Amino acid sequence: MGFINNWGNCDENSSYIIYGNKAIKVTTAKTSISGKIKLSTLINSGEDSSSDGFLIQPDTEIRLVSRELQTANKNGFVYGDKLYKGRTSIGTGNPVNYAIDDFKVTEPKSYEFNCDGFFQLKGEYNSTGSGKYMYMSIVKEGTGESTYYLLNGKFDKKIWLRYGKGTYIIKTHSMRLETEVTIDEPYDGDIESYSIDMMNFYTFRITNTRDESGKFLYPSEWIQSDSDVISNYAKDAIEKAGVKNGTIKEKAKALHDFTINYLEYDDDSLVLAKRKKQDAITTLTNGCCVCEGYTSIYNAMLRSIGIPAKAIVGLGNGGSHAWSNVYDGSSWKFVDTTWDDPLYNGHSNYPTGTNLVTTYFWLDGNSGVGNDHVWQGDREERGIETNEDYLFINAKEGTY
Repeated sequence: MGFINNWGNCDENSSYIIYGNKAIKVTTAKTSISGKIKLSTLINSGEDSSSDGFLIQPDTEIRLVSRELQTANKNGFVYGDKLYKGRTSIGTGNPVNYAIDDFKVTEPKSYEFNCDGFFQLKGEYNSTGSGKYMYMSIVKEGTGESTYYLLNGKFDKKIWLRYGKGTYIIKTHSMRLETEVTIDEPYDGDIESYSIDMMNFYTFRITNTRDESGKFLYPSEWIQSDSDVISNYAKDAIEKAGVKNGTIKEKAKALHDFTINYLEYDDDSLVLAKRKKQDAITTLTNGCCVCEGYTSIYNAMLRSIGIPAKAIVGLGNGGSHAWSNVYDGSSWKFVDTTWDDPLYNGHSNYPTGTNLVTTYFWLDGNSGVGNDHVWQGDREERGIETNEDYLFINAKEGTY
Protein backbone atom coordinates (compact mmCIF):
# COMPACT_ATOMS: atom_id res chain seq x y z
CA MET A 1 0.00 0.00 0.00
CA GLY A 2 2.81 2.38 0.91
CA PHE A 3 2.82 5.97 2.10
CA ILE A 4 1.57 9.00 0.23
CA ASN A 5 4.14 11.69 -0.54
CA ASN A 6 3.19 15.24 0.44
CA TRP A 7 5.90 17.65 -0.57
CA GLY A 8 6.82 21.00 0.92
CA ASN A 9 9.82 23.35 0.82
CA CYS A 10 12.57 23.45 3.39
CA ASP A 11 15.17 26.21 3.46
CA GLU A 12 18.60 24.73 4.13
CA ASN A 13 19.29 27.34 6.83
CA SER A 14 15.83 27.31 8.38
CA SER A 15 14.20 25.17 11.04
CA TYR A 16 10.72 25.59 9.53
CA ILE A 17 8.82 23.83 6.79
CA ILE A 18 6.12 25.84 5.05
CA TYR A 19 3.09 23.84 3.89
CA GLY A 20 0.21 26.04 2.70
CA ASN A 21 -0.38 28.39 5.63
CA LYS A 22 1.18 26.03 8.18
CA ALA A 23 4.64 26.75 9.58
CA ILE A 24 6.02 23.49 10.94
CA LYS A 25 9.04 23.64 13.20
CA VAL A 26 11.53 20.76 12.95
CA THR A 27 14.45 19.71 15.08
CA THR A 28 16.88 19.90 12.21
CA ALA A 29 16.84 21.27 8.67
CA LYS A 30 19.95 19.64 7.28
CA THR A 31 19.26 18.56 3.73
CA SER A 32 22.66 17.38 2.63
CA ILE A 33 21.91 13.90 3.94
CA SER A 34 18.94 11.56 3.89
CA GLY A 35 17.31 10.61 7.15
CA LYS A 36 14.21 10.84 9.31
CA ILE A 37 13.61 13.89 11.50
CA LYS A 38 10.94 14.61 14.05
CA LEU A 39 8.32 17.30 13.97
CA SER A 40 8.10 19.34 17.15
CA THR A 41 5.25 21.82 16.91
CA LEU A 42 2.67 23.07 14.47
CA ILE A 43 3.41 26.72 15.13
CA ASN A 44 0.00 28.13 14.27
CA SER A 45 -2.02 25.62 16.30
CA GLY A 46 0.22 24.46 19.11
CA GLU A 47 -0.49 20.84 18.16
CA ASP A 48 2.09 18.38 19.40
CA SER A 49 3.21 16.34 16.40
CA SER A 50 6.42 14.89 17.75
CA SER A 51 5.33 11.33 16.99
CA ASP A 52 5.45 11.92 13.24
CA GLY A 53 8.49 12.31 11.05
CA PHE A 54 9.78 13.69 7.78
CA LEU A 55 12.13 11.92 5.44
CA ILE A 56 14.77 14.43 4.36
CA GLN A 57 16.13 14.31 0.81
CA PRO A 58 19.42 15.83 -0.37
CA ASP A 59 17.68 18.22 -2.78
CA THR A 60 16.15 20.29 0.09
CA GLU A 61 12.71 18.77 -0.37
CA ILE A 62 10.94 16.83 2.37
CA ARG A 63 8.60 13.87 2.21
CA LEU A 64 5.91 13.48 4.82
CA VAL A 65 5.75 9.96 6.22
CA SER A 66 2.44 8.51 7.48
CA ARG A 67 0.95 11.92 8.21
CA GLU A 68 -1.87 13.55 6.27
CA LEU A 69 -1.78 17.32 5.76
CA GLN A 70 -4.65 19.32 4.36
CA THR A 71 -4.14 21.14 1.08
CA ALA A 72 -4.46 24.47 2.84
CA ASN A 73 -4.26 27.98 1.48
CA LYS A 74 -3.94 30.96 3.81
CA ASN A 75 -7.36 32.12 2.60
CA GLY A 76 -9.12 28.76 2.75
CA PHE A 77 -8.90 25.27 1.30
CA VAL A 78 -8.15 24.11 -2.24
CA TYR A 79 -10.52 21.35 -3.37
CA GLY A 80 -10.67 20.06 -6.93
CA ASP A 81 -8.41 22.96 -8.00
CA LYS A 82 -10.90 25.51 -6.63
CA LEU A 83 -10.38 27.73 -3.60
CA TYR A 84 -13.03 27.57 -0.89
CA LYS A 85 -12.66 30.21 1.82
CA GLY A 86 -14.56 28.44 4.58
CA ARG A 87 -15.90 30.65 7.34
CA THR A 88 -16.00 34.29 6.23
CA SER A 89 -17.56 36.11 9.22
CA ILE A 90 -17.09 36.13 12.99
CA GLY A 91 -20.78 35.59 13.61
CA THR A 92 -23.16 36.22 16.48
CA GLY A 93 -25.07 34.36 19.17
CA ASN A 94 -24.43 31.32 21.34
CA PRO A 95 -24.90 27.89 19.70
CA VAL A 96 -25.21 25.99 23.01
CA ASN A 97 -28.71 24.74 23.82
CA TYR A 98 -27.89 22.13 26.43
CA ALA A 99 -24.44 21.47 27.89
CA ILE A 100 -23.12 18.05 28.88
CA ASP A 101 -19.64 17.03 29.98
CA ASP A 102 -19.20 14.32 27.36
CA PHE A 103 -19.82 16.54 24.34
CA LYS A 104 -18.10 19.84 23.61
CA VAL A 105 -17.92 21.88 20.39
CA THR A 106 -14.99 24.27 20.62
CA GLU A 107 -15.31 25.72 17.12
CA PRO A 108 -17.37 27.48 15.86
CA LYS A 109 -18.33 29.46 18.93
CA SER A 110 -21.05 31.49 17.16
CA TYR A 111 -24.63 30.48 16.43
CA GLU A 112 -24.93 32.39 13.14
CA PHE A 113 -22.24 33.19 10.55
CA ASN A 114 -21.39 33.10 6.83
CA CYS A 115 -19.14 30.69 5.01
CA ASP A 116 -17.93 29.84 1.53
CA GLY A 117 -18.62 26.17 0.85
CA PHE A 118 -17.67 24.72 4.23
CA PHE A 119 -16.83 25.49 7.83
CA GLN A 120 -14.50 23.82 10.33
CA LEU A 121 -16.02 21.91 13.25
CA LYS A 122 -13.85 21.04 16.24
CA GLY A 123 -14.59 19.43 19.55
CA GLU A 124 -14.83 16.15 21.43
CA TYR A 125 -17.45 13.50 22.19
CA ASN A 126 -16.65 10.67 24.57
CA SER A 127 -18.98 7.69 24.54
CA THR A 128 -18.89 3.98 23.71
CA GLY A 129 -21.16 1.12 22.75
CA SER A 130 -24.52 1.86 21.16
CA GLY A 131 -24.15 5.55 22.01
CA LYS A 132 -20.68 5.93 20.50
CA TYR A 133 -21.68 8.55 17.90
CA MET A 134 -23.22 12.02 18.10
CA TYR A 135 -25.46 12.71 15.11
CA MET A 136 -25.17 16.09 13.38
CA SER A 137 -27.95 16.92 10.92
CA ILE A 138 -27.57 19.52 8.17
CA VAL A 139 -30.76 20.82 6.56
CA LYS A 140 -31.05 23.54 3.93
CA GLU A 141 -33.87 25.97 4.60
CA GLY A 142 -36.52 26.16 1.91
CA THR A 143 -35.63 22.94 0.12
CA GLY A 144 -35.39 20.44 2.97
CA GLU A 145 -32.30 18.86 1.40
CA SER A 146 -30.30 17.22 4.15
CA THR A 147 -27.28 15.17 5.09
CA TYR A 148 -25.45 14.26 8.30
CA TYR A 149 -22.09 13.72 9.95
CA LEU A 150 -21.15 11.41 12.84
CA LEU A 151 -18.98 12.71 15.68
CA ASN A 152 -16.86 10.58 17.97
CA GLY A 153 -13.74 11.18 20.04
CA LYS A 154 -11.74 14.30 19.21
CA PHE A 155 -12.98 15.67 15.91
CA ASP A 156 -11.73 18.33 13.53
CA LYS A 157 -13.85 18.16 10.40
CA LYS A 158 -14.70 20.25 7.43
CA ILE A 159 -18.48 20.38 7.21
CA TRP A 160 -19.48 20.89 3.58
CA LEU A 161 -22.74 22.59 2.63
CA ARG A 162 -23.49 20.64 -0.50
CA TYR A 163 -26.81 22.04 -1.66
CA GLY A 164 -25.73 25.43 -2.92
CA LYS A 165 -26.19 29.00 -1.82
CA GLY A 166 -28.58 29.59 1.06
CA THR A 167 -29.15 29.11 4.78
CA TYR A 168 -28.51 25.83 6.58
CA ILE A 169 -29.65 24.70 10.03
CA ILE A 170 -27.25 22.37 11.81
CA LYS A 171 -28.25 20.47 14.94
CA THR A 172 -26.58 17.83 17.11
CA HIS A 173 -28.36 14.90 18.75
CA SER A 174 -27.33 11.81 20.65
CA MET A 175 -28.07 8.64 18.73
CA ARG A 176 -28.49 4.98 19.59
CA LEU A 177 -27.28 2.32 17.19
CA GLU A 178 -29.13 -0.92 16.61
CA THR A 179 -27.28 -4.11 15.72
CA GLU A 180 -27.32 -7.84 16.25
CA VAL A 181 -23.62 -7.88 17.03
CA THR A 182 -21.08 -6.02 19.14
CA ILE A 183 -20.66 -2.43 18.01
CA ASP A 184 -16.94 -2.00 17.68
CA GLU A 185 -14.30 -1.25 15.10
CA PRO A 186 -13.55 -2.53 12.56
CA TYR A 187 -17.00 -4.05 12.09
CA ASP A 188 -19.22 -0.97 12.29
CA GLY A 189 -20.60 -2.07 8.95
CA ASP A 190 -22.88 -4.44 10.86
CA ILE A 191 -24.88 -1.61 12.42
CA GLU A 192 -28.35 -1.91 10.99
CA SER A 193 -30.27 1.20 12.06
CA TYR A 194 -30.37 4.03 14.57
CA SER A 195 -32.68 6.16 16.66
CA ILE A 196 -32.12 9.83 17.46
CA ASP A 197 -32.84 11.64 20.73
CA MET A 198 -34.84 14.81 20.08
CA MET A 199 -32.72 16.79 22.55
CA ASN A 200 -30.50 19.18 20.57
CA PHE A 201 -27.21 20.17 22.20
CA TYR A 202 -25.91 22.71 19.67
CA THR A 203 -27.60 24.68 16.88
CA PHE A 204 -25.93 26.64 14.09
CA ARG A 205 -27.58 28.82 11.47
CA ILE A 206 -25.12 29.21 8.62
CA THR A 207 -25.39 31.10 5.35
CA ASN A 208 -23.45 29.55 2.49
CA THR A 209 -22.52 32.33 0.07
CA ARG A 210 -21.10 30.05 -2.61
CA ASP A 211 -23.43 29.76 -5.60
CA GLU A 212 -22.55 26.21 -6.60
CA SER A 213 -24.24 22.85 -6.26
CA GLY A 214 -21.98 20.33 -4.56
CA LYS A 215 -24.55 17.58 -4.04
CA PHE A 216 -22.55 15.03 -6.01
CA LEU A 217 -19.23 16.91 -5.95
CA TYR A 218 -18.43 17.87 -2.35
CA PRO A 219 -17.14 15.46 0.32
CA SER A 220 -19.44 13.74 2.80
CA GLU A 221 -19.13 11.63 5.93
CA TRP A 222 -18.61 8.54 3.77
CA ILE A 223 -17.00 9.96 0.63
CA GLN A 224 -14.01 11.79 2.11
CA SER A 225 -12.85 13.38 -1.11
CA ASP A 226 -11.22 16.33 0.69
CA SER A 227 -8.62 13.98 2.17
CA ASP A 228 -5.10 14.49 0.86
CA VAL A 229 -4.65 10.73 0.93
CA ILE A 230 -7.57 10.26 -1.47
CA SER A 231 -6.63 13.14 -3.79
CA ASN A 232 -2.97 12.09 -3.95
CA TYR A 233 -3.92 8.55 -4.93
CA ALA A 234 -6.21 9.97 -7.63
CA LYS A 235 -3.63 12.36 -9.03
CA ASP A 236 -0.93 9.69 -8.99
CA ALA A 237 -3.16 7.21 -10.86
CA ILE A 238 -4.00 9.81 -13.50
CA GLU A 239 -0.38 10.83 -13.97
CA LYS A 240 0.77 7.20 -14.28
CA ALA A 241 -1.92 6.63 -16.91
CA GLY A 242 -0.61 9.63 -18.86
CA VAL A 243 -3.98 11.42 -18.88
CA LYS A 244 -3.26 14.42 -16.65
CA ASN A 245 -4.54 16.65 -19.46
CA GLY A 246 -6.98 14.08 -20.75
CA THR A 247 -10.76 14.00 -21.03
CA ILE A 248 -13.16 13.23 -18.20
CA LYS A 249 -13.65 9.75 -19.64
CA GLU A 250 -9.91 9.10 -19.77
CA LYS A 251 -9.45 10.21 -16.17
CA ALA A 252 -12.46 8.16 -15.06
CA LYS A 253 -10.94 5.14 -16.82
CA ALA A 254 -7.59 5.63 -15.04
CA LEU A 255 -9.34 5.73 -11.66
CA HIS A 256 -11.53 2.76 -12.63
CA ASP A 257 -8.39 0.73 -13.37
CA PHE A 258 -6.65 1.84 -10.17
CA THR A 259 -9.68 0.91 -8.05
CA ILE A 260 -9.87 -2.56 -9.54
CA ASN A 261 -6.15 -3.26 -9.23
CA TYR A 262 -5.92 -1.84 -5.70
CA LEU A 263 -8.92 -3.55 -4.10
CA GLU A 264 -9.85 -7.12 -3.36
CA TYR A 265 -13.43 -8.26 -2.90
CA ASP A 266 -14.00 -8.99 0.79
CA ASP A 267 -16.01 -12.17 1.25
CA ASP A 268 -15.68 -11.84 5.04
CA SER A 269 -17.86 -8.73 4.93
CA LEU A 270 -20.75 -10.90 3.73
CA VAL A 271 -20.76 -12.62 7.12
CA LEU A 272 -22.68 -11.24 10.10
CA ALA A 273 -20.33 -9.61 12.63
CA LYS A 274 -17.58 -9.39 10.00
CA ARG A 275 -18.80 -6.55 7.78
CA LYS A 276 -16.22 -3.78 7.74
CA LYS A 277 -17.03 -0.11 7.31
CA GLN A 278 -17.30 0.77 3.63
CA ASP A 279 -16.43 4.48 3.55
CA ALA A 280 -13.63 5.65 1.24
CA ILE A 281 -10.88 6.06 3.85
CA THR A 282 -11.56 2.75 5.59
CA THR A 283 -11.71 0.97 2.25
CA LEU A 284 -8.41 2.50 1.17
CA THR A 285 -6.82 1.45 4.46
CA ASN A 286 -8.17 -2.11 4.39
CA GLY A 287 -7.58 -2.70 0.68
CA CYS A 288 -10.70 -4.87 0.57
CA CYS A 289 -14.45 -4.27 0.58
CA VAL A 290 -17.78 -5.15 -0.98
CA CYS A 291 -19.57 -3.18 -3.68
CA GLU A 292 -20.27 -0.25 -1.39
CA GLY A 293 -16.57 0.22 -0.71
CA TYR A 294 -15.67 0.00 -4.40
CA THR A 295 -18.25 2.71 -5.06
CA SER A 296 -17.10 4.86 -2.13
CA ILE A 297 -13.43 5.00 -3.05
CA TYR A 298 -14.06 5.43 -6.78
CA ASN A 299 -16.50 8.29 -6.20
CA ALA A 300 -14.18 9.92 -3.67
CA MET A 301 -11.25 9.98 -6.09
CA LEU A 302 -13.43 11.36 -8.89
CA ARG A 303 -14.81 14.14 -6.71
CA SER A 304 -11.34 14.99 -5.43
CA ILE A 305 -10.31 16.02 -8.96
CA GLY A 306 -13.54 17.92 -9.64
CA ILE A 307 -15.62 15.24 -11.40
CA PRO A 308 -19.17 14.78 -9.98
CA ALA A 309 -20.03 11.20 -9.01
CA LYS A 310 -22.95 9.60 -7.23
CA ALA A 311 -23.64 6.20 -5.75
CA ILE A 312 -26.55 4.21 -7.11
CA VAL A 313 -28.44 1.77 -4.93
CA GLY A 314 -30.22 -1.05 -6.70
CA LEU A 315 -30.14 -4.70 -7.68
CA GLY A 316 -27.44 -6.66 -9.46
CA ASN A 317 -28.68 -9.99 -10.74
CA GLY A 318 -31.43 -9.72 -8.15
CA GLY A 319 -29.20 -9.02 -5.13
CA SER A 320 -28.57 -5.74 -3.28
CA HIS A 321 -25.87 -3.84 -5.11
CA ALA A 322 -24.17 -0.45 -5.48
CA TRP A 323 -22.41 1.18 -8.41
CA SER A 324 -21.41 4.62 -9.69
CA ASN A 325 -22.73 7.26 -12.03
CA VAL A 326 -20.12 9.71 -13.34
CA TYR A 327 -20.97 13.08 -14.88
CA ASP A 328 -19.21 13.65 -18.21
CA GLY A 329 -20.23 17.30 -18.52
CA SER A 330 -23.59 16.66 -20.17
CA SER A 331 -24.91 13.28 -18.94
CA TRP A 332 -24.40 10.60 -16.29
CA LYS A 333 -22.41 7.50 -17.26
CA PHE A 334 -22.72 4.05 -15.66
CA VAL A 335 -19.58 2.54 -14.06
CA ASP A 336 -19.50 -0.62 -11.93
CA THR A 337 -15.96 -1.13 -10.64
CA THR A 338 -17.01 -4.17 -8.59
CA TRP A 339 -18.22 -6.19 -11.55
CA ASP A 340 -15.24 -5.14 -13.67
CA ASP A 341 -13.02 -6.82 -11.05
CA PRO A 342 -13.80 -10.51 -11.70
CA LEU A 343 -12.96 -13.23 -9.21
CA TYR A 344 -10.34 -15.64 -10.53
CA ASN A 345 -9.58 -18.67 -8.36
CA GLY A 346 -10.81 -16.83 -5.30
CA HIS A 347 -8.60 -13.80 -5.91
CA SER A 348 -9.52 -10.46 -7.39
CA ASN A 349 -6.38 -8.37 -6.92
CA TYR A 350 -4.11 -8.58 -9.96
CA PRO A 351 -1.79 -5.54 -9.83
CA THR A 352 -0.62 -6.25 -13.38
CA GLY A 353 -4.15 -5.65 -14.62
CA THR A 354 -4.35 -9.06 -16.29
CA ASN A 355 -7.92 -9.57 -15.11
CA LEU A 356 -9.10 -6.01 -15.65
CA VAL A 357 -12.13 -5.63 -17.88
CA THR A 358 -14.31 -2.70 -18.96
CA THR A 359 -17.61 -4.48 -19.51
CA TYR A 360 -19.35 -2.14 -17.08
CA PHE A 361 -17.47 1.08 -17.83
CA TRP A 362 -19.04 4.21 -19.37
CA LEU A 363 -22.43 2.78 -20.25
CA ASP A 364 -25.61 4.78 -20.81
CA GLY A 365 -28.55 4.35 -18.46
CA ASN A 366 -28.55 2.22 -15.31
CA SER A 367 -29.54 -1.21 -16.59
CA GLY A 368 -25.98 -2.51 -17.02
CA VAL A 369 -25.54 -5.24 -19.62
CA GLY A 370 -28.58 -7.24 -20.61
CA ASN A 371 -30.64 -5.55 -17.88
CA ASP A 372 -28.61 -7.22 -15.11
CA HIS A 373 -28.78 -4.01 -13.01
CA VAL A 374 -31.93 -2.38 -11.66
CA TRP A 375 -31.81 1.22 -10.43
CA GLN A 376 -33.62 1.91 -7.14
CA GLY A 377 -32.27 5.31 -6.14
CA ASP A 378 -29.49 7.91 -6.19
CA ARG A 379 -27.29 8.50 -3.18
CA GLU A 380 -24.94 11.45 -2.97
CA GLU A 381 -22.93 9.79 -0.24
CA ARG A 382 -23.73 6.11 0.43
CA GLY A 383 -24.51 3.12 -1.69
CA ILE A 384 -26.48 0.40 0.07
CA GLU A 385 -29.56 1.58 1.95
CA THR A 386 -32.99 0.00 2.02
CA ASN A 387 -34.82 3.12 3.10
CA GLU A 388 -34.23 6.48 4.72
CA ASP A 389 -34.47 5.00 8.23
CA TYR A 390 -31.30 2.96 7.79
CA LEU A 391 -27.81 4.26 8.37
CA PHE A 392 -25.97 0.97 7.95
CA ILE A 393 -27.17 -2.31 6.53
CA ASN A 394 -25.85 -5.84 6.51
CA ALA A 395 -24.83 -7.40 3.22
CA LYS A 396 -26.84 -10.58 2.89
CA GLU A 397 -25.38 -13.81 1.56
CA GLY A 398 -25.04 -13.74 -2.19
CA THR A 399 -25.02 -9.97 -2.63
CA TYR A 400 -22.31 -8.32 -4.66
